Amino acid sequence: MAMCRRSGDLETGGVLIGRYNEAHDTAMVTRAMGPTSDSVRGRTSFWRGIQGLQQRINALWKDREYYLGEWHYHPRGAGQPSVRDKRQMVRIAESLDYNTPEPVLIVVGGSRWEVTAYVFPRHGHAVNLT
Repeated sequence: MAMCRRSGDLETGGVLIGRYNEAHDTAMVTRAMGPTSDSVRGRTSFWRGIQGLQQRINALWKDREYYLGEWHYHPRGAGQPSVRDKRQMVRIAESLDYNTPEPVLIVVGGSRWEVTAYVFPRHGHAVNLT
């Protein structure tokens, strides 16, 4: 929430890092990274950059922590994913580059801090976890 507060009227976001349980049926988020230096924040949009991100993710693999998905903040809106958000998550789920067949998306909305979480299974429909 601190990153959201600091963002003020601009959207912000980043990636979710964590690990899976032994059965690989539960993801546990251990950290939410903030935006990279090349991210672009706007009043109604956020484009997460990549500057230095892969190096940070690679370093965490040694501790068995992995890329799990994305998070972002809608300062003026609800904590619901936009159509653009959903399309991005489907692309991530279908991309072999991400190696994450079921990425998680957490959206924080507005001043009331409404939070929703979704999982996007590869070749399936988004599942609301909240």
